[in-house]
Amino acid sequence: MEDIGALPWMKSILDKAKFIVKFVTTKPKVLNIFRAHSTLDFPKPSMTRFCYMYIVLDRVLRVRKGLLCTVVAEDWYNIQEVRGGDTLFTQFSVLVMGDDEFWTKGDTLVAAIQSVYNVLRITYMEGSTLSLLYEYIDRIQESIQKVVGLSDIEKTTLCDAVRKRWDWFHKPIHAVAHILHPLWRSEQQFTDIELENSWIDYIMRWSGGDVAILSELETERLQFRSMERYLGQPIARLRENQIASVTWWEKYGVSTPLLVSIFTI
Repeated sequence: MEDIGALPWMKSILDKAKFIVKFVTTKPKVLNIFRAHSTLDFPKPSMTRFCYMYIVLDRVLRVRKGLLCTVVAEDWYNIQEVRGGDTLFTQFSVLVMGDDEFWTKGDTLVAAIQSVYNVLRITYMEGSTLSLLYEYIDRIQESIQKVVGLSDIEKTTLCDAVRKRWDWFHKPIHAVAHILHPLWRSEQQFTDIELENSWIDYIMRWSGGDVAILSELETERLQFRSMERYLGQPIARLRENQIASVTWWEKYGVSTPLLVSIFTI
């Protein structure tokens, strides 16, 4: 998220959202007025909290009505700084009431980075989620391209930021987990050179280069691909998206013990 937040065209929007949160939460009188007009509060500021910038921007957009009510309330005009034309209070009021570009672009940015936020949430979930990441990273870029309100350049820079972080972060084990997830079996996957290279890299290290193990892995993977024996029975296909992938392998991977060992490490 930090890489995305550093993009110049996005940073200006995020800075304004953070200004709103900081202004309201550090001014007791303003906070009291705001709370009288909003059922939602702001998350506490954090430099390290997971996906904090997305949460802040989304919350600011959701409480706009409460913010508008705040700056037109009678109690607002009774604040000494408002009557005295304090710069920060004026800036806040103008941002809430008159900066249409911020609110419009903010909605667009939330839509654009929601898929990133969802993927990062998955990584913090309990259980095995490793096998989901590879597929969802590809879907992030697809969803960004569909967002209305972003220019082609903005879409490109956003996708590049996601891809750059993924290239730095991902390891062969991510590809292996993707390959062995029962839900992602497809002809397209079987011809993906990047996936195949990662698979070879991983199993060579996992097997220590033992030819007998590599041969058995090849046989078992073919069974998995062609859905032979237990791996293709109707109940196994039904459970592909109903139970955790680790549980699926433990239940239906009887004929492929090496693949089970790899996937359930």
